[in-house]
Amino acid sequence: MLNFNDKLNAYAERGNSRSAYHLLLQKIGKALVEDKESFVELLKESGIDASMSDSSSVLAEKYTDNIFSNKELMLGSNLLIQTKNISANNPLDDDAVKNGYFMMRDYLAFDEEDYLYLAADPVTAVAKGVGEIAKLGSTAVEGSQKLRYAKKYGAIDSATALAQKREETKQALLNSIVQQKKLDADRLAEEEKRQKKTRNIILISSISLAVLIVGAAVVYKMRRNG
Repeated sequence: MLNFNDKLNAYAERGNSRSAYHLLLQKIGKALVEDKESFVELLKESGIDASMSDSSSVLAEKYTDNIFSNKELMLGSNLLIQTKNISANNPLDDDAVKNGYFMMRDYLAFDEEDYLYLAADPVTAVAKGVGEIAKLGSTAVEGSQKLRYAKKYGAIDSATALAQKREETKQALLNSIVQQKKLDADRLAEEEKRQKKTRNIILISSISLAVLIVGAAVVYKMRRNG
């Protein structure tokens, strides 16, 4: 059975950035639930205001709002994931860190100049795109320029795609959080059930021992008096 890094590296080899991204989000959601302090520190180190008093949903919202335009958060997310996987038999996987980072960049269509501009202000970006398109003529060459400007500034699909991926990221992260909390609750319930069973066994054993002791005492007394 493939472990997390095997799956991630396999997705990277196939160029399946969407599956890789969602795999990463599952781990990020798990980290938020199991180690909130490290998650908050991740946001802070990436220049994002966050505190331990923030709820899980608020922290997920802050993560979603910044992951599209924050390289430090992308890289830090993958480092956090890998530190959770480190053990004596499982050292830090440099390839998984790099693959995770570049799969994030690829799926989120991260472009240091154009995409940052769109992510920061998609409304203005679309308006600018429409303005640039209006300057162009109607020849075939100018038509291709119109398409390029439309895609670059979001007049056709970039802003819509950004909004869809933000919502997709938010829902995937929240689903991961809910799933992890349920798993933790199930484990706790199972542990309580196991402990209760152990206590019952101890209680029954104690009662049985007490009965044996009393019985032995009665028999001894009867023999002594007989």
